[in-house]
Amino acid sequence: VIALAALLPVVGCVVFSRAVTGLRPLWSFGVLAIAWHGLLLRGFLNFSIAAGVALLLGAAWVAWRDAKPIRALAICVPGAVALFFCHLIGLIFFGILVASHELYVLWSRERTFLAAIRRSAVAASLFVLPAALYAMSDLHGTGGEVLYLSPGGKAALLVVPFANYHIELDVAALIAIVGIAAYGISN
Repeated sequence: VIALAALLPVVGCVVFSRAVTGLRPLWSFGVLAIAWHGLLLRGFLNFSIAAGVALLLGAAWVAWRDAKPIRALAICVPGAVALFFCHLIGLIFFGILVASHELYVLWSRERTFLAAIRRSAVAASLFVLPAALYAMSDLHGTGGEVLYLSPGGKAALLVVPFANYHIELDVAALIAIVGIAAYGISN
């Protein structure tokens, strides 16, 4: 399970990059530098798995939404339900990926009101079952206060993806990410 939680986000990033760009850029493998990240080390396995599944489902949506819409729905509807049971933030992340793709298509290709309604309805259909499950669950009635961190506290959390057990590995991961990002931007 730990290996799945570490590798699924990596595979998801690479596959999503391929679906969006249509290419296999080497810089998409830069995610390997943070595969063993701080949230994983803190035991948030469901979150890591959900992030990877959300990326894979987002890749399926991007790749097949227009070419094979029945296949996209057949994969993404049960996938959204699986994300609901795995981690709600993964479901929200998947929703962000779907919404950003739909907005991109509407902005770049289909600029009509009818197309916006049609595409929005199809995208919203992905989340009908998770919304029903949420309404039937006790989650919507549970309390919970939002924790607002100071700007310094938020800045300190920026190192979590790079934090491991050894400062040398943390610095090496940070250098690798910056180098790979610089390479990707320059090419």
